[in-house]
Amino acid sequence: MQRCALVAQGLGFSIVDPIVARDFASSRIVLKPFVPRLEIATMLLLPSQRPRSRLALQFCDLLRAETADYRKSARVQA
Repeated sequence: MQRCALVAQGLGFSIVDPIVARDFASSRIVLKPFVPRLEIATMLLLPSQRPRSRLALQFCDLLRAETADYRKSARVQA
């Protein structure tokens, strides 16, 4: 994510999706919760005229698992 790269270079700050931001957490970037807490809706856009491929279904499962893990860790930190 370009915004995280700019922050790592000391060129400012940014409000970013926490699921993506955690991959950029390092000694050069500090993650701080935003208060008040914002709910982030995650949506998948899929074509309505085609059946979902096995790969698309696996991706949906992975995304659900990642967001569930994030929600659990966010509740613990709150």
